Amino acid sequence: MKRLERFGQMLPLLVVGLVLQFSKGFFPGLRTEVLESMSALGSALVVAFVLAVSVDWWLKISIVQDAFKTAIGYILPEELKPELEWIYGRHVICTQHIQDCELAPIDNNTLIFRTKVKRVMRNVSHSREKVHLGLAIDEWFNPARSSRILEFGYVLGNKRWPGEGEHYEVKKGSYDLHIEPLELELAPQEELTAYFTSEEIKRTNDEASWVFIWPTKQPLVTVNGYSGLCVTVDFGHREAPGTVKLGTGSFMLPGTLLPFQSLHIRWWNDSDAKRWIEGAEA
Repeated sequence: MKRLERFGQMLPLLVVGLVLQFSKGFFPGLRTEVLESMSALGSALVVAFVLAVSVDWWLKISIVQDAFKTAIGYILPEELKPELEWIYGRHVICTQHIQDCELAPIDNNTLIFRTKVKRVMRNVSHSREKVHLGLAIDEWFNPARSSRILEFGYVLGNKRWPGEGEHYEVKKGSYDLHIEPLELELAPQEELTAYFTSEEIKRTNDEASWVFIWPTKQPLVTVNGYSGLCVTVDFGHREAPGTVKLGTGSFMLPGTLLPFQSLHIRWWNDSDAKRWIEGAEA
């Protein structure tokens, strides 16, 4: 609203500047040197208008950023300064994280851990920002079957990738499957939707965890298990445990997960846990 008010206040400057800039059409009888002077003055007034309604705003942002960096320089110990500055420089935020997991038994000792993830990321800055999208999952060398990346892609504006005739390449590492990061660019306030589906072979008493490089707002995780299997979800948040259970198998963090704070899923066989507790008490 203040920017609109400022625009209205400075609008007469623009009008006068344009009239002077095109003075030859308004005042054809004046001498050439006078018209040239009026045109130059008009150009200066138009430039002044542009600076008044735009540069002033950018300058204020710059001043706030400099003030923040100066403040943390006084308040924080040396060990924390670069870390907080790095977090402060994160201009892309995941505004929606929906993760659906399924645990399907293979035998008494192993299961298929299938994960489907959708992440919506937004550039919250006033400049273009680069985003790198990639994926890596572990290979556990189980003789029953190998890990698999079933789906990977993104939607940006009207573009959906991979489209017809396009594909992603899954590469093998010493102990993983991965897709090399794609470099994309987001305009200010632009959103990107990334998604993937993967499978890993896990034990019936096991865990899985993820970390993300962008702050993630209120991640939602749903885990569908099977009879006799217990599941819990934890987030590596400062207010641990901080997890809200929304229903059977659904967990949410009411806050924001910072970069590289983990999302952790743990599951175990209920009968094994009961035998272990009874044995410990004995």
